[in-house]
Parts: sequence; structure tokens; C-alpha cells
Amino acid sequence: MKRWPKVILAVGLVALLACTLLACGGGGGGAPASTPEGTVRNFLNALQALDVNGMAACCIGDALEEVRDMGQPPPGATIRISNIRLDVVSQSDTNAEIDAQYNVWASAYGETYEDRIYETYYLVKFDGRWYIEEWYEEYY
Repeated sequence: MKRWPKVILAVGLVALLACTLLACGGGGGGAPASTPEGTVRNFLNALQALDVNGMAACCIGDALEEVRDMGQPPPGATIRISNIRLDVVSQSDTNAEIDAQYNVWASAYGETYEDRIYETYYLVKFDGRWYIEEWYEEYY
């Protein structure tokens, strides 16, 4: 068993784990986008779809390793993400920091989890696309 139970039930997933089908700034779900906010939305879309490959496509470096370490979601798992708010904390030509807030409802192994998630995403630009390099859940 991998980290899905902890991620889904404890962290509301990102963090990861993890996304509502929203219109995003450049690209479909599970792909790096032409804006930092678009990549974070695509990552959350892939998370909600329990699409580990889509989540990985939005990541590079430590974030990619974290997604790969998650393994596949448990059978019957469900995630719903809503009320997403993304704020650009800083952005240069090659780096960006995005604060994200969203509601998550997750179900796995007969248990459910519901919470408001606060995360910070650090992104880098590579070949005209933004990739998540790391992210942290904020605890309030």
C-alpha cells in the first residue's frame, strides 16, 4: 500500500493529492500550461480525476518524485475539489509562487475526508511551459 490513504484522507490531497474540471490558462488537464495558474489548475484537475500520469505531467524535480511515490489510487477512491482560489505571490520570467486554497472531499477505504486546503506551489518555466517544482501544505 502506498501513500494514497494518508494523502487522500489526511492531507486532502494535496496536495496531492492532489481537481475540478475548470477552464485553465493554457492546456488541458494534466499538462503544463503557459501560465503558472494554468499549470496548478491542470494539476488539480488531474488530481480530481485520480490521474497520476496527468499530475506527473505538470511536475518536475521534487514534485515529480513525490507524485511518482504516491503510486496508484486505491480502488473506488473519489476526490472532489471545489472553490479553488489561486493567488500569484510572485512571478518572474522563470519562477513563480502561487498560493492555492480549495475545498476537498475525498473518499477511500470506506472513510471520507473534507477540509479547506491551503498550499503554496513553486513553479519553474521550461520551454515556454510552467511546471510545479515543489509544493507545501499550509496548516492553520
